[in-house]
Amino acid sequence: MPDLAGFAGLSLLQPWALAIVPASLLVLVVRALWRRRRYVALPTTGALPAQGFRPSIVRRLPLLFGLAGIAATAVALAEPVVPHSTADLRSLGIDIVLVMDLSSSMNTEMGGSGPPSPDGPRRPTRLDVTKAAIRSFISSRHGDRLGMVVFSNYAYVVSPLTLDKEYLLRYLDIVDNQILRNEAMTAIGDGIDMATFVLGKQSGRERTKVILVFTDGERNYGRDPLESLADADGANARVHLIGVDLDEQIKERPTVQALISAVRSYGGRYYEADTVRELRQASTELDQLEKSLVISQTHVANEPVYQWFALAAVVLIAAALLVNAIPFFNEMT
Repeated sequence: MPDLAGFAGLSLLQPWALAIVPASLLVLVVRALWRRRRYVALPTTGALPAQGFRPSIVRRLPLLFGLAGIAATAVALAEPVVPHSTADLRSLGIDIVLVMDLSSSMNTEMGGSGPPSPDGPRRPTRLDVTKAAIRSFISSRHGDRLGMVVFSNYAYVVSPLTLDKEYLLRYLDIVDNQILRNEAMTAIGDGIDMATFVLGKQSGRERTKVILVFTDGERNYGRDPLESLADADGANARVHLIGVDLDEQIKERPTVQALISAVRSYGGRYYEADTVRELRQASTELDQLEKSLVISQTHVANEPVYQWFALAAVVLIAAALLVNAIPFFNEMT
């Protein structure tokens, strides 16, 4: 049953059928004139007593019902429809691999110069703050597949690309400074290579590929990250680099500056996050930067509603016939 409130948007596919209404009225007028009787007026009629009788309006009910029935029939024949539009939204999600540095320097307190003191109050380490920022980033993504890679001397896949955010967050909780405790170096290039490998195995050509690298140092082991960035670009993967509380002397080193320049040259962003607030802000900006593409397609369908006018026509014409069939109806009205 259609929504009757939608009749406000009614349209007619065969509007010519409405010509039935004036044509019917014309036929009725011609018929009335043709059947009109002629009377002879006598000058003595004024002497007759006035009756004061007028026909009741009820006598016109058969005519009114009939006209309304003809109008409803004309509208039904005009094929009335109510347009309905529906929007089909499709999200082309992004494939994102989160690459996290687990070298020994990630155990340094954020803003500090060494590992946490066992006696003093514990402040969050670079790893703690990085995990919090990644957790926030994961929770904010909808419709995207995310994976996770960690590296120190070598790179390891913690999670392949998945839509299950809860699954990924559970694996993020498992990551700590003990899982690679026998490794202490910073193989940034290997981390990027592993992320590119995961995207190459799981991601299709039509999807956007993104790699986010969180590190607090410069490459001192493994493959040259400049070569890894070139390979990632060749695989259509965009790499963003987040420097987590980098020491001032490390920031100024030529190898670090060359890495930052290479990231930017391939279309990526570099974020310098020396505080908890800056790291959270970098995560938020990346979330806004890498958005899924939503495609909207509108479909318009016409829902026919002629049956309601046809039903009204049947009821009105039947009422006209029934009223007119009442014995002595004209005499009583």
